[in-house]
Amino acid sequence: MLEVKNLSYSYNRKAPVLHEINLSLGAGFNLLIGENGSGKTTLIKNMTGILPLQKGQITLGDVPVSCREYQKKISYLPQSFDVYPRLTVREILRFVTSAKSGLDKQTAEQQITNIIELTHISDFAGKKLKDCSEGMRRRVGIATALVGDPEVVILDEPTRGIDVGAKYEIYTIINRLVSEGYSVIMISSDLPEVLGMSDRIYVMSEGTITGELSAEEANEHNVMRMATKTEEVCNE
Repeated sequence: MLEVKNLSYSYNRKAPVLHEINLSLGAGFNLLIGENGSGKTTLIKNMTGILPLQKGQITLGDVPVSCREYQKKISYLPQSFDVYPRLTVREILRFVTSAKSGLDKQTAEQQITNIIELTHISDFAGKKLKDCSEGMRRRVGIATALVGDPEVVILDEPTRGIDVGAKYEIYTIINRLVSEGYSVIMISSDLPEVLGMSDRIYVMSEGTITGELSAEEANEHNVMRMATKTEEVCNE
């Protein structure tokens, strides 16, 4: 269980971007939604430890965000993924595994094989990243996020700007991760597609959590209005 208690955060002593956030994120698929500027990415960066904790507590299984053990249990894929474009997909996974996991070569190769199978990227594992489509790159990004076998995988808009077929592949991967026992936290503006997939939906507005809903509750009119609002802001 990832616990956020009384979290507040400000940039450069300006007005707080996050205000007294309290959140419990468990196993399954957790969806975080809200209009642009609501604080979603700032919250995620606090959860991952990218931004230093200013006020409040963040723990994963009672381990605080400041501890190395916490960092080993959590993985984050930002919106942009474009590392080492001249390396093949498998070479990128080998590099990330070497840098992140500290596994011996044989164990690392087995983990890479398992990740390639789990994310269905075997067909282009020998292809250079620069020659991959955007949808392929997003799947490779998810694959790198699985290196080290984290408990929690955080994805920031992994389906934005890709075609319907590529989105379907990513949704299939997410469902597979959940079935394998991973806790997935995702920011998304593709609400009509992902609302029904989600175990819990958390709505953010003006730096705080304003709603926590099940998939069934999310089909009600107020959340679909949020979907429309988010889409309008993203298209400005």
